[in-house]
Amino acid sequence: LEEAHYHYRQAPDSITTSKFSLKRLDAAKSKERRIAWFESNGMHDLADRTRISYLGNLMWLYRMVRMEVKTPEANRICDRIHDRFCTLCTPNLICGESLKFKLRCRLFRSIPQVFSAVEYYRLKE
Repeated sequence: LEEAHYHYRQAPDSITTSKFSLKRLDAAKSKERRIAWFESNGMHDLADRTRISYLGNLMWLYRMVRMEVKTPEANRICDRIHDRFCTLCTPNLICGESLKFKLRCRLFRSIPQVFSAVEYYRLKE
């Protein structure tokens, strides 16, 4: 066939239809292990590409925890996410990225609560 055909089924109890859960923080641990593996095997370019992807994941996780998690531990989780972001996000790492990504990183690094609110309303539109 000349065109692609596919069928997508969305189950009512799938991850795509479920509300945000702290279980999604496991994805961060997975990225950390992937970065470590790339580094230990001399694949520094892949480690950096994974770090950049991870920065986006951390910003998303922070926003989701801030907006969706209503437990006393939410602030501590957000602090840990932000600390990890600040450790990873170096000028050398993001120098080749888009201006939009750099600006998002700078805002998140400086004022994560404002970043979270701006992203929430930007994505809501």
